[in-house]
Amino acid sequence: MPWAFAEAKKRRAKAFFFLGDLEITSAIDKRVLPELAQLGDIPFYPAMGNHEVETVGIFRLPKAESELKVRKFKNEFLTAPAINLSPFLDTLVYSVDLKAESTSLFWTM
Repeated sequence: MPWAFAEAKKRRAKAFFFLGDLEITSAIDKRVLPELAQLGDIPFYPAMGNHEVETVGIFRLPKAESELKVRKFKNEFLTAPAINLSPFLDTLVYSVDLKAESTSLFWTM
């Protein structure tokens, strides 16, 4: 992701959409979170991968554990301004209103 973050800054992106799976395991959090600082003031909008709420990306975790993992993901990765979170506890759904003037958006998978 460091290369993509550098490109977003170089192109003066207005937002960064990450459509991949941030954490194949929760141990990767420790590496991903510090990298987000490289974006500076570019808002970061991630998709939540299946590894957060499923074992091996296939088997759904128990409801309480899913809710805990979704809450943790929201607190760690959804820090950009103007994010409208849904009331769902075990699934991540959010929207954000982006200004459509001539903006440059950057995303990666």
